[in-house]
Amino acid sequence: MAESVMTKLPKAYSTPVSSPMFVAPPYRYVGNRQINIVFKTTPAAVANMVPAPLKANPDGIVAVYYARFNLVEPFQQEYNEVGISIPVAFDGIPGVYFACMYLDSAPGIACGREIWGFPKKDAAITIEDKGGKSAATVSRMGAKLISATFEAKTKLSTMPPYPYKAFYNLKIIPSVNNVDKPDVMQLTSIPVVRQSDEVYVGTGTVEFGTSAFDPLGDIPILAIIHSQLDVHEMSLCSGEVVFDYLRQK
Repeated sequence: MAESVMTKLPKAYSTPVSSPMFVAPPYRYVGNRQINIVFKTTPAAVANMVPAPLKANPDGIVAVYYARFNLVEPFQQEYNEVGISIPVAFDGIPGVYFACMYLDSAPGIACGREIWGFPKKDAAITIEDKGGKSAATVSRMGAKLISATFEAKTKLSTMPPYPYKAFYNLKIIPSVNNVDKPDVMQLTSIPVVRQSDEVYVGTGTVEFGTSAFDPLGDIPILAIIHSQLDVHEMSLCSGEVVFDYLRQK
């Protein structure tokens, strides 16, 4: 009987099976405009956001990014995204761990969460660019969570290499009948496939707000270290599970 059921399973990559919401990777992006504002916070704040067995950077370095992403394959869509990333390492492999992400694209949220475990949420996002200056705001459930600005000063003549080799995420899928134990709890790793086309360094600012569901105001901003605009292309490919929490004794 089980074999009969298996042979009748639909061959959809995601739900709904009759019209899947998204398809399998790779996903290719071109002409992305991403602002990165790197700041220093407290080691306690970083430790509160980074799960073991990832090793957080010991200097309290965190980055806020805001971007207009241009997805061209396997379908076309532009959307805004704002998030918080933290330099980490796993088994000596440097990468970034994403503490939170906010998007204004339902397909982008669904596929990011379900495939790779990106911590994506819906939000109202505004990004304005004018004369080398830009500003971004993120609001969710009536609360303003992130305000950031950037002003370009210098265009780099050579493209610096991206310093990280992997994107790390904590992928959690709740159980339908057990609130105490999820069905999936994995640390995932995605190889970075990214190339910069233009880079501008400049000055930036970041402010956090807070709500019951998004307590970003608990992250102290001690000093802005570096700000830059990165125009780049990238691909999101299949990744791997590097640590399965449910299989540990």
